[in-house]
Amino acid sequence: DKFQQANSLRISSGKLTRKALDDRSKARLDQEYVAILTRMVAKDKNLVKVDSGLDQRARDRQEAVHRKWKQMRKTLNSESQEAIRQDKDVTTANRHRDRATLKEDEGKVAAYSAQAKREEHRAMHLLHESHRLQAEAARKLSLSTSDIELEEEQA
Repeated sequence: DKFQQANSLRISSGKLTRKALDDRSKARLDQEYVAILTRMVAKDKNLVKVDSGLDQRARDRQEAVHRKWKQMRKTLNSESQEAIRQDKDVTTANRHRDRATLKEDEGKVAAYSAQAKREEHRAMHLLHESHRLQAEAARKLSLSTSDIELEEEQA
């Protein structure tokens, strides 16, 4: 009977020992798990700090780019306005120059037209004069021929 009781105590002691060892192992595993989680949380906190720092730098860069873009846009707009004004001035100057050239050319055309009309009138006058002289020459030739014939008959 005592033998059975000792045996039962030994079995229960073994069970308790195993259970204690299992609990101890579980506790160590839990401690290791807690340590790992603690390190992970620390890394995550560090990553969060790094991420927030990166986010802040990204926001700062984005704001800097936006400011630079606004400045460039403002400069471009002012340069565009200046370029448009200069183009308008050049166009106006070209238009005035073209009008002056056109008036000059119209004056030359009028002068050439008047000169052409004068030369046409002169040519017509010379043609009439030429016809008159030909007629007179023909008349004198005819008179001269009739004078020669008359002299030949008288002679």
